[in-house]
Amino acid sequence: MRLLLTSVRYKLIALMLISIVIPTSASIVVTYFYTKESVKERTIMENTRLLSEGKSNLSNFLGAVNNASLILYSNKKLDGILSNGVADPADQSYVYTALQPFPKQRTIFIKCICI
Repeated sequence: MRLLLTSVRYKLIALMLISIVIPTSASIVVTYFYTKESVKERTIMENTRLLSEGKSNLSNFLGAVNNASLILYSNKKLDGILSNGVADPADQSYVYTALQPFPKQRTIFIKCICI
């Protein structure tokens, strides 16, 4: 056994293993930690950008919904028709035209007003 530990062959094999295993292990560890931090930073940046974009999209959507609900109140002729009732087919046609931005609600609303 002592001959095995002191032989040149054993020392060369040990030197080769050490010279291969240590640099390879070190490069794997360094690459792992660098990649881990890089992915974390990119993920945080991407999520921050997506949240900001979602915030602006939601704000624009809610502004559009608010403006769409105010369109009915700013239309004086439609307000007069709704106050006085539908007098002739031209009024009914105007109600259809004024409610074009609201396709699903239009049919329910017109059934209630024109009946």
